[in-house]
Amino acid sequence: MKKYILLIAVLFSAIQFFAQDPTGDGLCTGLSYEVVSSDPLGTGAATYRLFANFTADAAEVTAMYGTDTNPWEMTSSAVDGFYNDAVGSDFGGGINPAFFSAFPSLEFDSWFTIGAEPGDDDGLNNAFDAALTSLADFNSGGDFVVNTFI
Repeated sequence: MKKYILLIAVLFSAIQFFAQDPTGDGLCTGLSYEVVSSDPLGTGAATYRLFANFTADAAEVTAMYGTDTNPWEMTSSAVDGFYNDAVGSDFGGGINPAFFSAFPSLEFDSWFTIGAEPGDDDGLNNAFDAALTSLADFNSGGDFVVNTFI
């Protein structure tokens, strides 16, 4: 259920962004998702991956952000929030698949990425402002909110 709520929150945030179409070029045709695992931890939750779809092969998402006037928010109505494993990472590339056998629940950790998957070198995916509490809140199961003045 938690991952399902995460998907809905991400979809809402992404749809809100793409609906604005700031460049008017229409490159983003929508969002798609895939179910990675159904009820992997025996809690009724599912794990999803969300993708932005573009008309041009060369188009890509390079950044995501929020401001005080247009916040980036991912919220969960689940009692215990988003699932974040004790040995997980903020970003997909920070998770080493070699540890999945020793820590089976690590495979279902919640993480952010723009392209990198567990085990990938993703030196470009990183936190933007060390003063933000967004990642700490998210890692403790809370909501992810970026709403600072630029």
